[in-house]
Order: sequence, then C-alpha cells, then structure tokens
Amino acid sequence: TYTERGYAEEVAQAVRYARNVAVASGCAVRFNINAAAGYSAFQDNPSNAEFNNHCGTAGTFLTPVRRADGELLAGTPRPSLGAMPAAPIQIIFNPQGAIGGAGVAIVLGGQSVTVLPSGLVQGP
Repeated sequence: TYTERGYAEEVAQAVRYARNVAVASGCAVRFNINAAAGYSAFQDNPSNAEFNNHCGTAGTFLTPVRRADGELLAGTPRPSLGAMPAAPIQIIFNPQGAIGGAGVAIVLGGQSVTVLPSGLVQGP
C-alpha cells in the first residue's frame, strides 16, 4: 500500500543517513528499529564528542544522530502496517560504512529494506 511504501522509503533514507554519518565522522553508528519504539540512530562517541572530533570507547553509542536540520534521526512506529520487526533490529555501521557479516532485512508490512554487508541499502 501507499502507507507501507512511504514508511519503507522513510526507513531506507534514515538507514542511508546513519551510514553516511558513520563515514563522514569516522565513528561507528548504530541504527535501531522495532515495532514498539520505531527507529533511531546513535553515534559511537561520548556525549560531548560533537566538538572534540574523536570517537569514544567502542560500543558506547551515547550521542543521538541529528539530521541536517538539527532534529533527531528518529521516527515513530507505524502499527497500521501489520508486519513490523517485533524484536529490535540493530545495525552497526563501521567508519567505512560497512556492517560486515551477513546482510540485514527489515520487513515493513509488504515492503522490505535490505542492508548489505558492504553497507549498501536496497529497497523498497
């Protein structure tokens, strides 16, 4: 449906943005999505690192990723879609933009967004 396609496009763009932040900043970024909370992204650096230009301890993911307009890179869940990730999905982009390992498929109703090991985002 139009709603499913629109939300899948929104999620795909958010995943691409999270990947781009990882590459541009040189710090890993974790993208999270689930049916209860929607989606969000956090950068792997201490909360004051926005101004000191270095990554923090690996795996801390304390700084929320912000869009160019200053708003958080986050979105609300769409319960009307039916099939959504019930269990949280976490995708971690390294500073080169890759996720390594196996690819990840995010099913959103009848649409799917796939993140390849290289970090390339496909779909919907």
